[in-house]
Amino acid sequence: MYSNRHLEPEVSNLLRQQFQYIARQGTALAVGVALSNALAVLVPISFNAFKSVEGYGLYSYVMSVLSIVGISSLSGMNSAILVGAAQNKLHILRSATKRRIMFSLLLGCPTLLAAAIIILKWIPQQTPAGYACLILLPVFPFTYSFTGVYPYLNGRRQFWTYAVATIVAAFLNVAAVFVCLWIWPTVALCSVSLPVRKRFKPCSEKWREGCLLRSCCYAA
Repeated sequence: MYSNRHLEPEVSNLLRQQFQYIARQGTALAVGVALSNALAVLVPISFNAFKSVEGYGLYSYVMSVLSIVGISSLSGMNSAILVGAAQNKLHILRSATKRRIMFSLLLGCPTLLAAAIIILKWIPQQTPAGYACLILLPVFPFTYSFTGVYPYLNGRRQFWTYAVATIVAAFLNVAAVFVCLWIWPTVALCSVSLPVRKRFKPCSEKWREGCLLRSCCYAA
């Protein structure tokens, strides 16, 4: 049996390794969250610079509708992806994404269409939001389905890749809103920038671990 003197160096080395791991990976996550939140602040600033307060209200209204309808895309699947990736099940991302796309097509699209019809018919003061929902209808199945890349990266402990993906996606969200506000005079058309905020789409056939480093952004 080991004595305390033999255990002390082993425990000390183990604690040192754990603290170093937490410090490195925690820094990556903190940097990603901080910079992405800082970029998110530019969205209301863009609306204030190019449009009115009502325009940002319309943007928030459409986002609220999408968040409710997005439940049909099996958002809880991200937890399963996280666990599967941590268990080295590399196929989990592909299978989960396919299932989310299927449920989004079968449940999400009809629900979003019904929401657009209800808004256009019974909420006339929100008519631009109804048209925005119709514009988003063709891309809705892919808007939420590819967000499983993020828990996958977490499960694979690729925290710096996760941080970079989060920052780039936040930047693309702001850039899409800015471009739409600059080009299109109708605020409702700014809704085409919303799918950009749903981040990255893996661009390899097998979606293996290496392809995540070459991810391409999905945009409508």
